Amino acid sequence: MLPHSFVVNAPIQRERGAKMLLRCARRAVGPHPRRLLVAARSRRVTTAQTKKTILASASSASAHADDAAPQLSAQTRADAAQSSNDTKDDDKDGSSLAAAWAALPQEHRAGLGVVTAATAALNFSFGAIVPVLPQYALGLGLGSSGVGLVLAAPAFARVCLNSPFGRLADSRGRRPLMIFGEAAAACGVALTGMAPTATTMVAARLLVGAGGSAANAGSTAYVGDVTGLPKVQRHRGLILGVQSAATAGAWVLGPACGGVLAGLWGAPGSFAAMGGLAMACAGGYYALVPETLSLATKADEPSSSSSSLLHEPAQRTCLALNAVLHANYAAILAIMPLRCADVWVTAGPLEIGALFSAVSAVGVFGGPLAGKMSDRHGRAPVVCAGLGLAALGGGGLALADAVEPFTAAFFAWGFGVSVAGPALTALTNDVAPPSRRGESLALSRTAADGALCVAPVALGLLADLAGSTAAPFAVCSLATAGAVGFLGTRASDLPSNVKS
Repeated sequence: MLPHSFVVNAPIQRERGAKMLLRCARRAVGPHPRRLLVAARSRRVTTAQTKKTILASASSASAHADDAAPQLSAQTRADAAQSSNDTKDDDKDGSSLAAAWAALPQEHRAGLGVVTAATAALNFSFGAIVPVLPQYALGLGLGSSGVGLVLAAPAFARVCLNSPFGRLADSRGRRPLMIFGEAAAACGVALTGMAPTATTMVAARLLVGAGGSAANAGSTAYVGDVTGLPKVQRHRGLILGVQSAATAGAWVLGPACGGVLAGLWGAPGSFAAMGGLAMACAGGYYALVPETLSLATKADEPSSSSSSLLHEPAQRTCLALNAVLHANYAAILAIMPLRCADVWVTAGPLEIGALFSAVSAVGVFGGPLAGKMSDRHGRAPVVCAGLGLAALGGGGLALADAVEPFTAAFFAWGFGVSVAGPALTALTNDVAPPSRRGESLALSRTAADGALCVAPVALGLLADLAGSTAAPFAVCSLATAGAVGFLGTRASDLPSNVKS
């Protein structure tokens, strides 16, 4: 039985409760009580009616809230679980080469495999003739300057022809340039071994450069088209890292195999074998690689074809980074043997060659790792990390005065450039407008080839003026460190699809 005071005061308590609910409702919707669904349509409604309506509405809302809460909670938990599973699947896919392969459309799997194999084969053929070409050129009566001209002729041809071939890839397609460019490079390699005079040898080497420029214009644009597809773009870094690893492996095996072939068949036979390998790659392009120019045209924005690419800050950033990276390559090719002779006095050609091969082998492992990390964490951080390590390695090469620190610095440099290379290639593809991808990638290749042409001469002159082989590496180290800072300040210029 209820207390007498509670029974007597019950109407008063109900009235107080109604007033409290009314105040809460007014606070929830602001100073306009007409917004309430339970509000009266006229101000003439009595207070008692308003109280009854609010009490009924509050009771109904409470009941609906109690019924909906378990359903909302269950739905929220299901959405959270699905999001967690999607994140786990994305992390799993982002780190798996099998997932990248599965994301490729069926019609492009064979084509991408052929392009990767052909790029490796072409670099293998270039590496195979490196031990043979200087001695062969000297046998034709060329001096040291003539040998340098023969070695620089392909790079000079690429600098002149990269941009025209890039625009041609955007207007006429990727396949024709890949097929005819690779065939022309094959003929140039074979003709190098049959050249009777120095003039014909230089002409053959120019043909190698022109053919390589055309083939690269088509193949890089094709790879950019395929890795730019919606389901494949998230694996772009990993795919390009695998290609970089294949190229590094080709440079590890090429010089050794070229020496063996020259010993068995002589220099002309070695050149003929490498030319045949390049011609087989041209046949693979013809048989298995489809045209992708239509993909680039469909994906492009209408405004991307009206202005110069050099006006884009992201393009200029990629050009500068490619030039710095390939200046490091030039320093290793031109100055490193001399630096080895200064620091490692007892080393002969066999020891120096073994060291070069070992450092090149680092790229076989560093390339895929860098590509995967750039897909997961963004291009710019990985490029900065790789170039930073290369800068430290270059500084170590300049300061080392014993074999052990010199070797450690060389390996640090090798791993740094193997990390920066694939991530920078992916970044260059990311910033390229789809319908002008060939032209955009050609600009970066021109910057790289220009560095390979100019840097050996400039660094050699610096070494002569300074009287030390340490000075070029010190300059390269400072320039590379400056590139890291430059990329850090220009990260905001990167497009929104590039993580930074």
